[in-house]
Amino acid sequence: MERTWALARKIADEGIERGIYSGYQLSIADGKNVLYQLAEGKGSLAEEAKPMGKETLFDLASLTKPIATATTALKMVEKGYFSLDESLARYIPKEFQQRFGKVSFRHLLNHSSGIRAWYPTYSQGVSREKIMDLILNLEPVYEPGEKNEYSCLGYILLGLLLEKIGEGSLDQLAKKFVFEPLEMENTLYKPLEKGYGEEDLVFHEKDHSIEKGMVNRAGFSYSGWREGFAPGEVNDGNATYSMGGISGNAGLFSNSSDLAKFGQAWLASLEGKGFLPRSIANLAVSKQEKGLKEFGLGWVLLNNRLKKPAEKASMAPFLPAPIFPEIGPAPAGELFSDGSFGHTGFTGSSIFIDPEYERVVVFLANHLHPQFKAGLNFLRARLHNVICSILDGVDLH
Repeated sequence: MERTWALARKIADEGIERGIYSGYQLSIADGKNVLYQLAEGKGSLAEEAKPMGKETLFDLASLTKPIATATTALKMVEKGYFSLDESLARYIPKEFQQRFGKVSFRHLLNHSSGIRAWYPTYSQGVSREKIMDLILNLEPVYEPGEKNEYSCLGYILLGLLLEKIGEGSLDQLAKKFVFEPLEMENTLYKPLEKGYGEEDLVFHEKDHSIEKGMVNRAGFSYSGWREGFAPGEVNDGNATYSMGGISGNAGLFSNSSDLAKFGQAWLASLEGKGFLPRSIANLAVSKQEKGLKEFGLGWVLLNNRLKKPAEKASMAPFLPAPIFPEIGPAPAGELFSDGSFGHTGFTGSSIFIDPEYERVVVFLANHLHPQFKAGLNFLRARLHNVICSILDGVDLH
């Protein structure tokens, strides 16, 4: 049956018209084929900027967590490098072994380690080699497995541990275990060092203003802020300033075409035909801790359609008073089936995968350029609902 995608395109274009983002890419796939692709707008609002292309690279922000870090970790579990419920103790400096002896790799992967959500590590002036010690020196905010608190620091630590165990940098490990096997040729860290130019990349917010405000609000100081829109540099401050652009929490660049391949590989793995063993893939998209339902291993589980306030107690000193409704739609909308999973990134990136209906939807929006503007989640919810309706055979004109 020929599908009409006009309404999906209209909603996606609305974000450009309202200034929520300067451009976007959209890829929709089933288990075998890409059903629809679109690239609209521009990577920047500069007069000389060329139109958005299907190969233009986006800063994926926190999509780095499931795509690079968690999937690399799962491949390393498959190959016997470590086990999920193994304590971190043997891999961290001796002085931290008692404090973190009850924390496992599973806890890091599903945000239940007790490590605080965020901290401006770069404000302390330490080298990349000392970031693990800095994170481990911070007092845990709850007992491991007690609850979920989404933690960028936990994923920075996880990335460093993978590097130590795998005896290679995280970008090399992710390339070896994930990107090369899946032929994701445009998914990488540090694109400006790999032959890509500014014209191949979307632009960020100017002068790192959002994170600068977070740091100042909590009474920290930092003098090394980037200037301008910095295409090709990671927008995340910890990944940029502390980790040199290669980090477990952020730093990955890609486009919707490559991410559609990645989503299809997960669908195949869940059917026992993919690059991950079915047992590991199923575990990764399942509830991990008793009473904790939101996270799998790297993935957000879409078993609750209502967007509730995220657990962010340790983020409180860095955040302004709430500017968003406390309850609202989840970015995936309401029509993905139970058992679906996905993730979003602060820069406007998202991927959602529905194993029951064999659907992959990748929507990458340049949300921070020229500056942050509210409304993305509400638009994404409408967009994903319309896409699911079209895939269900509803004729939407």
